[in-house]
Amino acid sequence: VLAELFFTPMNKKQKQECMSVIMEHLSVTTAGSPLAEYLASKHQGVAEDYLECCNCHKPRARQEPFREISVGVKEMETLENALAHYLQPETLDGVECPHCDARHTHLKGLRLRSLPYILPIQLKRFELSFETFMVRALLLVAKQDTDIVLI
Repeated sequence: VLAELFFTPMNKKQKQECMSVIMEHLSVTTAGSPLAEYLASKHQGVAEDYLECCNCHKPRARQEPFREISVGVKEMETLENALAHYLQPETLDGVECPHCDARHTHLKGLRLRSLPYILPIQLKRFELSFETFMVRALLLVAKQDTDIVLI
């Protein structure tokens, strides 16, 4: 079955989804084994979703494992800019703060607490044109002076 998956023509999105399904299956079927620990150490990081009150500055957060990230590249000059934009918190108005017992402005964002040894980064390089309702690819220019391996 795996041979069929890897030798059947697929687009890049299908390959990424296939890899996610395989990794999830391996983590479930090998739970508690040395292989599961190895896979987690090489292919899994920890991200923290947070919501921080701008009045009392007390955060609410939850940590979740992740295996890949997906960043937008529209109007980004570098991968570093795209990652910074991905991690940039957004401002939410009128959110109830349990510490202040009132509604205040909050920052909602994501922090990467630990990174996996191998981190697939999906570049969102397609967008839907609402004028023509067609998908168009964004132009990407790769620079050679980077330490990041693009595959």
